[in-house]
Amino acid sequence: MLSQKALHELKEIIAQDYGAAISDDQAKELGTTLLRLTRVGLSALARANAQKALAAAREEHSLGAKTNT
Repeated sequence: MLSQKALHELKEIIAQDYGAAISDDQAKELGTTLLRLTRVGLSALARANAQKALAAAREEHSLGAKTNT
């Protein structure tokens, strides 16, 4: 859910950048969509970083096991 302040700021951005006035309902829909997209993007980024960290840990463990034998 977007705050009234966030909705107002979004409406100002749209007006300044695109020269268009949008309704509160349009701002809510647009803001909610932007939040969802951001969450999806951040979630994908977090997954990718976790996979990289896991691969690095496996590689480190594998190298450590080889040098100990």
